Amino acid sequence: LALRGGQAVPGTGPVWSYCCVFSKLQARSWPALDGVMARLAAAMPWGPLQANILTEFELPVPGVRVTALYPRPPPCMDGGTCQQVVAARQEQRYGGHAVAAEAETDAEGAAVLMVPFFVPLVLQVHHELLMEPQERQLVANEPYTSLAFVAETVVQIWQVEKAKELIIYCSSPRVARSLHGCAGFLPFPTLQDQGGEPRHGYIPFQGQLQFESGDVLQANAQGCIRWSRDPLLEAELVTLPGWCSAHISREAARNYATGRLVEVCRLAVPVVQVQLTARCCGAPIPDVQIYMDGERCGGSGVLGSCVPCGVKCGDHSAQAMHPLVLPDGISAPLRIDSAATVGVQLEFPLERLHFVCVSRPGACSDVGSTAELYLVGGDLAQWRCSQNAPGLDAEVWRWDGQLCGVAGEPPIEVKAGVVDWDRNGQSSWVTPSEA
Repeated sequence: LALRGGQAVPGTGPVWSYCCVFSKLQARSWPALDGVMARLAAAMPWGPLQANILTEFELPVPGVRVTALYPRPPPCMDGGTCQQVVAARQEQRYGGHAVAAEAETDAEGAAVLMVPFFVPLVLQVHHELLMEPQERQLVANEPYTSLAFVAETVVQIWQVEKAKELIIYCSSPRVARSLHGCAGFLPFPTLQDQGGEPRHGYIPFQGQLQFESGDVLQANAQGCIRWSRDPLLEAELVTLPGWCSAHISREAARNYATGRLVEVCRLAVPVVQVQLTARCCGAPIPDVQIYMDGERCGGSGVLGSCVPCGVKCGDHSAQAMHPLVLPDGISAPLRIDSAATVGVQLEFPLERLHFVCVSRPGACSDVGSTAELYLVGGDLAQWRCSQNAPGLDAEVWRWDGQLCGVAGEPPIEVKAGVVDWDRNGQSSWVTPSEA
């Protein structure tokens, strides 16, 4: 049997393929149908087959492996038996089928394979990051038979921590040449305004994209999220444990497919609301300076308001500074386990407050004499030696008395200059100027 077809060398005549279909003299029997068909298939010419891989937005997907497989052992060729051909291709086994041809899509998402005509084949396409395996059966009847595959949309997300925020970037691995074995290229696209300089501190995204319905898409170890549609156009939030969620920038969804590194959003650190209150009644203390790990966060003002402090998850130390508790202030350990805003109240210790009376020398023994009442925080001996303390000849003693507040409320006793707080319930504790 002589067939005309296949690929001819330019400037030469047609290509002929010769094959002995069957020899009754050698076999001394009539041929079986399967054997004849196998020999006929072996004589068929080979020609180009084109596979096109595109996304749903018709963007080409390069680097996809395209494999043409025989659904059963390949037909006999060059006079060899089927067993010999299978043994010769033992190292090319793929999914239980023998490989007829392999190729990889180019920058236009196209791959051309040389396959036998008129032979049933299975065409498989796959990329580890860009495309789930797809399979299609076909019989090529003419050169450049074309098949189109629709790949999922893949976005690669990066994170980099700066100051007290986590900046989220995205890029398209579809156009990142590093995925296709190009040496000397960065492991991710570079920012456009830096002239391609290397970036430091960027790591694959470790969080999720969350939809309005509550469903999430988890990034893999390379920071890639693969979905049937564009995940940045469909999802609403970027979430990562230990950071506050943020909305996705639609501008990023429109631009990342160009190959640039595009900012998606910025995740803020958790917020802790810190306030200094009196231990006796929980009243807020005004004019307090709040520090977190030694860094000033702000003041409480005249109303003693809560001071917001941005901190990462982990162990921290909160400190409140007030003139009555100098120089060390009031400190407390703090542990943050989630991004939820929490309130922290530091207690103003009453035992560090001392009510003392100050008068001129000898006035203590005079009937009807008056004295100034001081509220001193900290150590009395240090206060006596300070610059703003009364003169050394002044008479100073601890005050015994009562602090009266709202009518109908019992007074608060002060014994030997210290507030005597040993009863339960609410209190109408007030400052000395109000008593």
